[in-house]
Amino acid sequence: MDPPSYEEATIQPPSYQAACPSEVPPPYEATTVIQQPDPFPVLTVPASPTQVIVHQPTLVSERRDVGVRPRLAVSQPQSVQAIPIWQLRDKPGLVHCSRCNQSVTTRVQRCPNSLAVILCVVIASSLLICGFCLIPFMIPSNWVVRHYCPQCGALLFSHDCQ
Repeated sequence: MDPPSYEEATIQPPSYQAACPSEVPPPYEATTVIQQPDPFPVLTVPASPTQVIVHQPTLVSERRDVGVRPRLAVSQPQSVQAIPIWQLRDKPGLVHCSRCNQSVTTRVQRCPNSLAVILCVVIASSLLICGFCLIPFMIPSNWVVRHYCPQCGALLFSHDCQ
């Protein structure tokens, strides 16, 4: 399609020609407003109070299937095996206490090892800046994990995290 010529492009259609150049456009209130459909009709408030919609309340806790019996899942009790004491690491475990002859889950206590204390002293003596000497205590590999029996309080095993 060829572009229009200059004469065709400069000719205005008759609907756009003003009857009088001094004519003032109509006021805003007099213009017709084109109503577009609401994109969210569910979120709008009804136009008149007679359009009230009442929904029945829904009970969440009431069972609707009264005639259906619930299924029961029955499981056999699992026997938990105690692990050897030397396999304990940084988490509590089920072991057999040699002092009170009970199968217990150990109580875990974490404390810094000697390497953390030595590094703290070296950093404190060389830098003399407060706070930096505490960094070795925050490294998990510088901890000792001690497992105690919760029944008798005996030390069962000590694990160095290195």
